[in-house]
Amino acid sequence: MKLIYGVAFNSKGVHRATHASRRTTAYLVWCNILRRCYDSTFKRTHSTYRDCTVCEEWHDFQNFAEWYTNHDYYGLGYDVDKDLLIQGNKLYSPETCSLVPQELNKLLTDRKAARGKYPQGVTLDKHSGRFMVRISIDGRNKNIGRFSSPEVAHKVYREAKESYVKVKAKQWRDRIAPEVFEALMSWTLPQE
Repeated sequence: MKLIYGVAFNSKGVHRATHASRRTTAYLVWCNILRRCYDSTFKRTHSTYRDCTVCEEWHDFQNFAEWYTNHDYYGLGYDVDKDLLIQGNKLYSPETCSLVPQELNKLLTDRKAARGKYPQGVTLDKHSGRFMVRISIDGRNKNIGRFSSPEVAHKVYREAKESYVKVKAKQWRDRIAPEVFEALMSWTLPQE
């Protein structure tokens, strides 16, 4: 049996890796999760996945596909999320993962490597020398204000971000699992 990334395999059960000469969605999602966890090149350029792993049960595509295709929100293009239900989680497993709309999943992304030396949501306004807070609202950047220190600015950003996540959770309430809704309603911006 051929191993994928040296750990995973397809035991050839009811779930197919290909259909009509194309990879199935379940197989592509599974391979992408494996890539995040076991591809050393990917992990070098995406440091947030450095310590991530996949549970042994999901090393077999058949087990992952069973969970994925039987999920209430399967077929809607939702992302498999590993750290909403348990903040900071690094394990992909049936107990820790959920299906989350991409809009909500992106909302929770830190992008630490791309943001520079200031806390999340904070940039230095070079003209005024003050620290500016911006938040993305429905895909558009909204300026919240300028503040005297990065710490004060980050506190304002934290409050705005946590409030906005709750607004979005309420908008999606009927289209996400109850545990996803609850996790979003209690979500807090991770401490730096």
